[in-house]
Amino acid sequence: METGIQLGVMLWCHTLSDLQRKAGLAAAAGYRYCQVTFLWAVTTGEAVVAADTALQQGVEIVAFGAYANLLRPGEETFGGTRLQTVYDLIEALHTVGCRRIALWSGSYGRHVEDAVPANWTPQARAVALAEARSLATRLRSHAGYLCLEPFHTHVLRTAAEYAAFARAVDDDVGRVVLDPPNLIPAAEYDRLPERLPAIVQTLAPVTGLIHLKDLSRRADGSLARPGPGHGTIDYAHFLSLIAAHGIAAPAIIESVDDTSVTEMRDARRFVEQHAQSAGLRLA
Repeated sequence: METGIQLGVMLWCHTLSDLQRKAGLAAAAGYRYCQVTFLWAVTTGEAVVAADTALQQGVEIVAFGAYANLLRPGEETFGGTRLQTVYDLIEALHTVGCRRIALWSGSYGRHVEDAVPANWTPQARAVALAEARSLATRLRSHAGYLCLEPFHTHVLRTAAEYAAFARAVDDDVGRVVLDPPNLIPAAEYDRLPERLPAIVQTLAPVTGLIHLKDLSRRADGSLARPGPGHGTIDYAHFLSLIAAHGIAAPAIIESVDDTSVTEMRDARRFVEQHAQSAGLRLA
């Protein structure tokens, strides 16, 4: 914690030129770090170029996002990537200095939020675990971390399940993205304040990356996950929990317009203000 948590922003990129433009905007908004989420089947060589491109704009990539699906490894899902993309990114880690790759635990649904009963079977869990262990074996040789992005309708549904799964994958490599809004179903929205401390406590030992966004309820009862400060999460409390548990992973602001310097800057200032009051040191 001496150097502080690296505060970055999520950049969603369809091409390398897209990344160059958005990294420049992120730097203009005051960021020095980012997670780049690739929306195409990026190659190892392209990942190396991506890291160099971001650095030239003044932003370091601290996590690669390749949201492949452990339950559909051969298919392009949720953003144009498949599991082979993750393997290709792993081969770039040593060269670029980025150590984290974020992806879903997996779903048989066609959309991220689909609630599919087949997800919650022992067979689905076994498939996800086998694929994750294979990735972890490769990541171990590259000193990398497999960061599973949670979602409550996927093969893993709760903070406890994600923590246990990460340990089962590999104690040294398996990690979870601390992203509480993704673990709250609509029926439990009103319980968010009481559930938040338990989620942070459960995931703290296995947190490899933090995602900062908010949670709100739409008029139709469904949930929205806007940027920080645009929902009902008590951010001073949330960040104080992160500080209290000694979580030192990079923190990535998401659900903000990565083409808007103003929106990215406002989100950064909001988080910085609440981090200061919470006693959380940022780099």
